[in-house]
Amino acid sequence: MNTKRNFLITIRHLKAEKTNSVISILGLVLGLSVAAVVVVFLINELNYNSYFVQRDRIYRVLNYNDADDQIWANT
Repeated sequence: MNTKRNFLITIRHLKAEKTNSVISILGLVLGLSVAAVVVVFLINELNYNSYFVQRDRIYRVLNYNDADDQIWANT
């Protein structure tokens, strides 16, 4: 019963304060979207090369060209 009442009050408030409601909802959606992107990025970075047994011994070799100051990686 109380949930139904709270829902009706929320709908009434959203109808009365349309501009503030839109701003609040857009802020919530934007915040949740950014948080989701950050979580997906962190999960991807933390799982990179995690299937190797000695993953702490993996190194990346970079080449440096003195002529044009470029750095690149080769295998």
